[in-house]
Amino acid sequence: MQSLMITLPDSLKSFVEEQAAKEGFPSASEYLEALVRAVQKRKVKQELEAQLLEGLHSGGEDLTVNDQFWEELHNQLDEDRLKVDNP
Repeated sequence: MQSLMITLPDSLKSFVEEQAAKEGFPSASEYLEALVRAVQKRKVKQELEAQLLEGLHSGGEDLTVNDQFWEELHNQLDEDRLKVDNP
């Protein structure tokens, strides 16, 4: 794992340290890592929702929802989760 050094004003540094302690993180670094992962997951979800809406509004082929559809969708979601959890 690589490190990234950031500079924060004292007030933000204190806030991050307080929040990390309140939420049970062993360090401010792990708290920030969790925040970044949450943002990353939210972005993946937003992109997926945008793609789904685009597909719904495309007027393309009719969609057949069957066991194969759900299996393929679950496989794609699993792949996306792996990308988020293992950057």
